[in-house]
Amino acid sequence: STTGVKATAGSLENEHLRIMLNERGELTSIWDKDTESEWAKGLCNQFLMFRDQPSNFDAWEIDRRYADAELALPESASITVLAEGPLYAAVRVERILNQSTVIQEIRLETGSRRVEFRTRVDWREKHKLLKVGFDVNLHSHEVLNEIQFGYARRPNHLSRPHDADRYEVSQHKWSALVEGNRSFALLNDGKYG
Repeated sequence: STTGVKATAGSLENEHLRIMLNERGELTSIWDKDTESEWAKGLCNQFLMFRDQPSNFDAWEIDRRYADAELALPESASITVLAEGPLYAAVRVERILNQSTVIQEIRLETGSRRVEFRTRVDWREKHKLLKVGFDVNLHSHEVLNEIQFGYARRPNHLSRPHDADRYEVSQHKWSALVEGNRSFALLNDGKYG
C-alpha cells in the first residue's frame, strides 16, 4: 500500500481508505483497501430535509409522519481541495440546501480509518428538519446509542408496532452498527447528538 494522502474534488485517499464523492459532496464509495470491501451501500453524508409541522408542540416534538414530507435537495456543491498531505487531505464542500447553506470540511488523515466531517450550517429555515444519512453495507438488527453511563441497544427496523414508535432515539456522542467483528460508528464532538 502507498503512504500519504491524496485529494481531488471527487476523492480522498490514504493507505487504508479510498473515498469517492459525487457533485453534491455525498460519499458514493468508502473502499477499504485492507479488507478489499465496500462500506457504502448507498449514499453517505447525504443531507435530508423534511417539513417539520408537529401536531402539538413546536420545536421539540417530531411527528412520526415527518419522513413522508421529504424535500428535494438537488443542488450541486462547490468542492475544492483544501489540503493534500503529508499529514492529511481535505476538501471543502459548500452547498445550498433549500434556503440554507452548508459548509463542510471532509478530512482524511494519514494512517487513519476515520473520515472527519467539520460541518457548519447557516440555517434559514422555518418548520424544517435536517438530517444526514449514511447508508452503509453492514447487516445488523440493532443500533448502539451512547447514553450517560454506557449505551442502549435499539432496533434499526420498523418490523413491529413497538419498534415503529422508535423512529427517533436519544444519544450523546456516538451511534454504532455492529456485525460480527466489523462496526461502523458515527461520532459527534458535541455532548448531545
